[in-house]
Amino acid sequence: MQITPGDELFQIAQTAPIGICILNAATLTCEIVNDQFLAIAGKPLDAIKGKYYWDAFAEVKPFYEAALAGVVSTGNTYSASEVEMTLIRHGHEETMYVTFVYSPVKNSKGKVIKVTVWVLDNTIEVLGRQKTAENALAPQVANERMADINEQLKATNNELENTIEELAAINEELATTNDELTQTRDELQRSENLFRSIAINIPNSIVVVVDREHRYLIVEGDLMERLGYKRTDYEGKHPTELGQTERYLAVKHLYDRMMAGEKFSLERDGAGGENYMVHFVPLKNEFGGVDAGIIMAIDVTELKQAEEKSAKLAAIV
Repeated sequence: MQITPGDELFQIAQTAPIGICILNAATLTCEIVNDQFLAIAGKPLDAIKGKYYWDAFAEVKPFYEAALAGVVSTGNTYSASEVEMTLIRHGHEETMYVTFVYSPVKNSKGKVIKVTVWVLDNTIEVLGRQKTAENALAPQVANERMADINEQLKATNNELENTIEELAAINEELATTNDELTQTRDELQRSENLFRSIAINIPNSIVVVVDREHRYLIVEGDLMERLGYKRTDYEGKHPTELGQTERYLAVKHLYDRMMAGEKFSLERDGAGGENYMVHFVPLKNEFGGVDAGIIMAIDVTELKQAEEKSAKLAAIV
C-alpha cells in the first residue's frame, strides 16, 4: 500500500513533535520520514526515504539490527532511553544521546506490517547533566533543571501517547483496507481461473489477452503448443521482447484498430495449410474506454473443407 503526502498517516507523522520514521516490516524500506527525524539524523530526505533502513544508518546497524528484527518477528516493542549513539550527520561523525522506540503496527490478524521508529534527541539534556556534575552545581539548580527536563519529557510522552492512539485508529483502517484488497485479489484470481477454464475448453482455439501497450496478459487454449506459444514465456511480455518484432509490426495495425474500439474478424492461413478465423474484441470499461483486448484464433480448416465438399456436391447435383 502506497503512502502519499495527502494521507492522514503522513500528516500525523509530519506534525508530530518527535522524530518519526515508518518502515515496511517485510522490506525495512523507509516509507514515511518526518522533518524532526531528518533533523536528528542529519541526513537529507532522499538518503532515507525509499531506502533500506540499515543502508541509511549503517553506522548503528551492528548495535540495533537484532532489536529491530525482534520487533518484526515477535510483535513486541523495543525501547532505549538516552543511549549514546555515533551517527554520520552532515557528512561527519557526531556523538548524540537519544531515546528511541521500535513500535510494531499490526493488521487484523496480528501480523506486523509496519514498524514505527520514534526518536527524541536528549543530547542537550544529557550534556547538561554531565556539565552539572562536572561543575558541582548547587543541588537546587540541578533539581530545577531536572524538573524542567521532566516536564518536557512528560509533555512529550503525553503527545506521544496521543499520537500512538491516533496511529492505532489508522492501523485499524489499514487492516480493513488490507482485508478488502485481499478479497479483491482473490476475486480477480477466481475470475482469471474461470476465464482460463473457458478458454481452454473452446475446441481448436487459442485466446490471447493484451493490454493497451499490446503486452501479453493471458495466453490460453488447446492450440498453444501447435502455434508455438508457451504461457510462462509470453505472459507479462511484449512481442518485441520475444524476438517477434517483424511479425508484430506486420499485425500492429490490427491491434491498434482493436484498441481504438473496433470489433472485427478476419481469416488467416497457417504455415501448414490450416485455415484460421481470428476475432479481435476490445474490452471496454464502464466509461466506454478500452482497457485491453481479446484475440481469439479458431482453427476452421475442417469446416472450410466441408464447405468446399458441399459446394462441389451441390455443383454436381
